[in-house]
Amino acid sequence: MTAPLVALRLDPAVSWSAVASALRPEPRTEHGAPNPAADELHHQTVAALDAGHVEEAMALIERWRRIDSSDAPRVQLAVALAMGGRTAEAEEEVRAVLAGNLADGDAWGVLGFLLADQGRRTEEAIVALGHALALDPQDHLCRIIRAMLRAGAGDLDPAMADCAEIPADSDHFASSRRVWAAALGRLGRYAEGLRKLHELDETTLEGPEAATLRSWLLDEFFAERRDPHWGPRLPGKPQGLNPPIKLRGDGPLVSQMILDDRE
Repeated sequence: MTAPLVALRLDPAVSWSAVASALRPEPRTEHGAPNPAADELHHQTVAALDAGHVEEAMALIERWRRIDSSDAPRVQLAVALAMGGRTAEAEEEVRAVLAGNLADGDAWGVLGFLLADQGRRTEEAIVALGHALALDPQDHLCRIIRAMLRAGAGDLDPAMADCAEIPADSDHFASSRRVWAAALGRLGRYAEGLRKLHELDETTLEGPEAATLRSWLLDEFFAERRDPHWGPRLPGKPQGLNPPIKLRGDGPLVSQMILDDRE
């Protein structure tokens, strides 16, 4: 039996515009005091990006930069550039921020997303996301992306460890359980994968992504028991992410993992 292409979707709200709103800027005046005017421009920028108005957002960021001494406007500019398809400029901007401040967790997270978006820079993306998580272990968005990248690269145990760190009250809990269940399936641990998947609520479990994954796990579970010589499926050569993670415009962040079959 050939394993299906199992889509492991993050919640539809995860997009570049959502990344922009998830950033944690602390606008400051030139004297280091809180800056309400800059904070308001930040909120206007996020609203513009959420509406897909990239040029308007860039104009707001330019105004924001004039009154904010922090690097927050530059990190937000990198997101806006990425949303506008200018990924090389976005990477240059965020790397310039990190050149001056390696402790900027938002900048590391954005760099990780940018590298993942390019598809062929998985190892670099995982390292950048690791730096972001070292600075903020509660950044569940960075953690689920790293889990998906690790799973796609065949690093299943670290991927599952990342999933285990995402609590039930996180927006990314459902995604973490799908990634975890699929990784267990890759290891031939179908019953464990099903149990992990059933940690989701009934509505989520009946969704198309979880339902497809559950169907595959059930088929493999019963196939193994019908044929005592079948044995647990070996992971085989990792297929990776197909297609790679894409963060285009304000569409959902989607990853797909191919679950290998044993010949």
